[in-house]
Amino acid sequence: MTRKKKSRKPGRGSSGVIKTDANSTFDVEKRIRKKTGNKPGTRQQVTSKKQAQSNQTNKDTRIGSKKPIALIKTTTPTTQVKSVKPSILPKVIAVNATESADAKLWQELEQIEQHPELLSIVEKMDHDQALQAHEVDLYNKLMARHQEISDKLGIDHDEEDAVESDDEPLSEDALWQKFNDDKFDFE
Repeated sequence: MTRKKKSRKPGRGSSGVIKTDANSTFDVEKRIRKKTGNKPGTRQQVTSKKQAQSNQTNKDTRIGSKKPIALIKTTTPTTQVKSVKPSILPKVIAVNATESADAKLWQELEQIEQHPELLSIVEKMDHDQALQAHEVDLYNKLMARHQEISDKLGIDHDEEDAVESDDEPLSEDALWQKFNDDKFDFE
């Protein structure tokens, strides 16, 4: 065979079409294909899935809840009513007019003490915040009624009465006599 020299001139065989090798077609066939069919051992499970799917209605997952949504927040004041504690009320065996009146007074006293507006007013007073006129009026009215009921029931809420001493204050002469006494206890 005779040798052919390489030439840079385009020849008759070059038409711009790239020839494909057998190896490149083999690589295309090696791509991962979608698998069809079931995995081994799923014969029993497939029937149960089909039954479960037939029981459910075909729902469009794009459609959400039909419940209306409030676009504006509305705040509703909730009032909490606390029940009267039975431990505070006196136990009544035979109901008399005075005992039932006392029970009503105890209930009213408990309601005043648990009044939510009064509690908020007291909280403001503890934090040294200014009170509005209607808050001051409500506070004065409820505290006056509380004092009346306490007087009727014989309850003293004064702090001065809570700190009582049995000993009357001694005069100056009596104190000196006690100090000079030999039996004086220094403790």
